[in-house]
Amino acid sequence: MMYSPFTLLNKLSGKVTFDFSALTNVDSAGLAWLIEQVARARTMNLQIEIQHVPAQLLSLANVSAVTAILPIID
Repeated sequence: MMYSPFTLLNKLSGKVTFDFSALTNVDSAGLAWLIEQVARARTMNLQIEIQHVPAQLLSLANVSAVTAILPIID
């Protein structure tokens, strides 16, 4: 089993939706970590969806030009 700081990924399969509605603060390190987890999920054949993304995270993703690689559904 592949190690992941987000160990939940190791226990999931198929399509997974993450709800970020409770997320209040995010910084560039958090965005980098999220991108890494999305990449790891893809190598594990998980289909990740992210919903209720806060404006702060969207702004960081836009400034960093990585919005297109994040599987945001709303």
